[in-house]
Amino acid sequence: MLEGLIEKLGLTENQAKVYLALVEEGPALVSEIGQKSDLNRTTCYDVLEKLVGYGLASYASGDGSKKKYVAESPETLVTYLERKKRTYQNRLEDLKDKLPELMALYKRTDKPVIKFLEGTEAIRASITLNTDNEDILPESQRPEVLTIADLEAWDAPDLARSAKKYLKQLAKHKYPERMLIVPTKKSLAWINDYPIPIKKKIEIRFLPEGRFPLFATEVNIIGNQVWFTLLEKPDRMVMEIASRQLADTLRILFEMAWEAAEKYTPKNFKY
Repeated sequence: MLEGLIEKLGLTENQAKVYLALVEEGPALVSEIGQKSDLNRTTCYDVLEKLVGYGLASYASGDGSKKKYVAESPETLVTYLERKKRTYQNRLEDLKDKLPELMALYKRTDKPVIKFLEGTEAIRASITLNTDNEDILPESQRPEVLTIADLEAWDAPDLARSAKKYLKQLAKHKYPERMLIVPTKKSLAWINDYPIPIKKKIEIRFLPEGRFPLFATEVNIIGNQVWFTLLEKPDRMVMEIASRQLADTLRILFEMAWEAAEKYTPKNFKY
């Protein structure tokens, strides 16, 4: 009980044991304190010297050349803790003074993390959202997904099943999403097959088909993450980029395209 209390003052377990042994024994030899605190002589000596340095113990006269140690009054524990408090307060003030400099360094080292994954299997793996962090958030605070997609490209036989599995996952976790698509017959068929929870969370606008032909690519922006998925063989690949700056820039471009797409989207569009 007392040992745990003394440890909370900032002493190690061994230092707390030795200090309590000194308090109970009075002036004692290293060997005596080591035996009482269950420490070998070398370790006990090192701990005693530390306690002397902290002002919690001192030297007592011994017999002949044998050095004895004695604990200072437990009242010195208060002085010791107050001294530590002042030290940490000074360190806190120093940190606050240097914080702008540290933040400047942090920004300079905030470099994008880029991953390249090639092939169909890479695409299948990448469309499984990692929702561990978002699951603990209220639904209203989950990040919005911004998507520019060629949905027709997902209709390839070796991709369609994985894409539909992704849609079920998206429906389960109820991510809000805004999507820009080229409204081909196959694209609209995909949208009509979306699970009901997704339909309640998704907003869709059209890119003009005559001006924007199918591009076999999908772009997703979620928080500080950006995914570029190239869906056309033989160049299938995923580029995953973690960059706040890039994500924010693409988010601005998406918003511009979203506003422009309003005039190409029928008012009576239903899915």
